[in-house]
Amino acid sequence: MQRNFEFAIFRLTLFPFCTCVQERTRDNSKEAESFRGHLNNKSAEYVEEILSPHFGGILQFVKEGEALVEKGQGDELKHHESE
Repeated sequence: MQRNFEFAIFRLTLFPFCTCVQERTRDNSKEAESFRGHLNNKSAEYVEEILSPHFGGILQFVKEGEALVEKGQGDELKHHESE
């Protein structure tokens, strides 16, 4: 866990650079899209790693809820309202 945390901090320090590169490459080239996708995935990993110890249950609920909504089964969430 410590190693992942340190790597996440390293990525966070590169975020301003990454943002600058994104702003200067507004094109939709394969490389630019790949970079944006990779940055978004790593940012989500970082957020999850930091928040998981404190809000793990709610994060899991949101993921499951999003998956149900994408499948058109959003009504399944109503079963959790009384919990």
